[in-house]
Amino acid sequence: MMTAFGRAELEAEGRTYTCEVRSLNNRYLDVSIRLPRRYGILEEKVKRLVTTYVTRGRIELTIQVNGAGEASPQKIEVNLGLAKQYHEQLDRLRQALGIKEQVGLSSMLGLRDLFEFTEEEESVEQVWERISRPVEAALTALDAMRLAEGNTLAADFTQRLDALSALLATVESRAPGVVEDYRRRLTERIQAALQAADAQVDETRLIQEVAMFADRADVTEELVRARSHIEQFRAMLGAEEPVGRKLNFLLQEMGREVNTIGSKAP
Repeated sequence: MMTAFGRAELEAEGRTYTCEVRSLNNRYLDVSIRLPRRYGILEEKVKRLVTTYVTRGRIELTIQVNGAGEASPQKIEVNLGLAKQYHEQLDRLRQALGIKEQVGLSSMLGLRDLFEFTEEEESVEQVWERISRPVEAALTALDAMRLAEGNTLAADFTQRLDALSALLATVESRAPGVVEDYRRRLTERIQAALQAADAQVDETRLIQEVAMFADRADVTEELVRARSHIEQFRAMLGAEEPVGRKLNFLLQEMGREVNTIGSKAP
């Protein structure tokens, strides 16, 4: 899982829906969602949408709603029954006090409970339709950044695999000469040691010793396995599904083969 960032906005019904999402490296999928409390019912739907884009990593996703949508939409209604009672009583009071001025709206606006404010309920489908669009757009941007980073890493991996393949080719070309070089050096050392004693080299014993060395120094199997790991690694670089763990395993196996070759090399 690569580090990446995505951001998107949507304006609807006088509100601005903003989604920001960032990804961090993590062995497993860990999704953290932050959204306005009144939209908490959508958290699981957002998480399910996230999992269609990513399968691994630490995902931090934030949704903000600004403008008229910060609070619940409100509907205003006049309490006509109460207003009529207020008007009747005020008119009685006017007559009782001999006030000529008629009772008007200005006289009633400050009275309690003439207006009722109620919150309009938004359906889950309506809210999800607005929120899901910036979330998907932000996740798409996140995915594009991850893809760009992945392509850069893949190109670097390819160069390193080419370099490793070249080194293995060099080892393979030099391997046959190792045994011959060992035979020559061993013969020279034995002859130097036996020269003072005026003795002859035991060719049979020498051949046996060289044969045992050749068996110990043979790296054919390690070269074959290392090349197989390299080819598998190359193939996985173009896979659609996550292959991070498989690539990590192949790297460990390559390291093991290289160490074995090194231990066999005199």
